[in-house]
Amino acid sequence: MIPTPVSGMTQLANRNQHVPDTTLWGVRRVAVAFGMTCLLLACGNGSHSSKDSSSYADSTEGLHKLIADIVDRARDGHEDKARELARQLKLRDPRAWFVEHFGTPLGEQLARNYQKVSDSIDQLVPLFTKLRGAGYHKIVVERFDKPDDPASVAYQSMALNKMDKRTPLYSVRMVKTGEPRGFHVWSFVYANDGFRWVGKMTAVADGAGSALEHDKNELRLRELGQAKTPSPPEP
Repeated sequence: MIPTPVSGMTQLANRNQHVPDTTLWGVRRVAVAFGMTCLLLACGNGSHSSKDSSSYADSTEGLHKLIADIVDRARDGHEDKARELARQLKLRDPRAWFVEHFGTPLGEQLARNYQKVSDSIDQLVPLFTKLRGAGYHKIVVERFDKPDDPASVAYQSMALNKMDKRTPLYSVRMVKTGEPRGFHVWSFVYANDGFRWVGKMTAVADGAGSALEHDKNELRLRELGQAKTPSPPEP
């Protein structure tokens, strides 16, 4: 069972997502498939020299290392240092970044939404700590450069499509070996010489997702297509 999210994290993380090569019709249609870029969570060596987000390369490997360092610092009893590193994921000037990339008025709306939740970014530390304690030892990192990538969630595809200044979006997932579900935290970008969390950016959607069980725009595009396909008739 996936641990209950830390309070206030619903805008940071999405849980209960499905692994690849599992029949969608055999589980809930709203399950989201995981990508293939699974990397083992790096084990710390007990050394926690001072780092900031600019110490990590603009790549899936760089973001993987950053998240692994946050988890390792917390695991080794350095929660203050873990939170310090997590807080550096916050955009320095949200309005400027969103308006530059999305124009107005959409950029301003995204900035307002971001400012409501961005102060909770250091809550990633207790969330990741709780997940690791429950056996979620893998980090999945993916990068999306253009819209309509079947592996991106609908919100990411819409955001990339509506950007005036396109920049790659990154996803981070925590998964448990042998289990089909995990936590997804998105989106991250590389800005101001380091990784920054820009959030789900739900305002890019023209219409609201389902509020009953699961926001359909949190599905990967390939899974969203399957969810819209009617089940084959029984023989």
